[in-house]
Amino acid sequence: MSENRKERDRIYRNKRRGPDGDIASQIYNSQRWRNYRTWFRNHHPFCADPFGIHKAKNEYVITEQLHHIIKINDRPDLAFTESNIQPLCESCHIHVERGTKPTIILTRPVGYGQKRSEENTNVSPDKEGKLESEQPVDGSTPSGSARDTNP
Repeated sequence: MSENRKERDRIYRNKRRGPDGDIASQIYNSQRWRNYRTWFRNHHPFCADPFGIHKAKNEYVITEQLHHIIKINDRPDLAFTESNIQPLCESCHIHVERGTKPTIILTRPVGYGQKRSEENTNVSPDKEGKLESEQPVDGSTPSGSARDTNP
């Protein structure tokens, strides 16, 4: 394990500790929590999608982590309360914990919602397998994708 990873793990463990000691770790390491977590994931198998990203992409994402809305260190009595726990995928959990909102770029073919014309009926996949006529919904260039303009 790299030193950087060890340091991140140490910071994470210390962050979970409350003023009364290691209450969150005691709960998370208990057999009761492991059983409850399994039960909860079986009853809530999909991410709660707090940002609407999965709905926008028309996808279902499996629950990977359980998020306590009111932190265990603040209210340990709510650790096993179903209404205080939100099922999230890893990506959503990271954004919820950081308090940030993820950005999403949806793509659609040129002419989406318009009558077909000869210009947009003959599309073929490019080198990456994307349709050459795909453009972002907002008209901007997708971040991180540079296309060759040379024929």
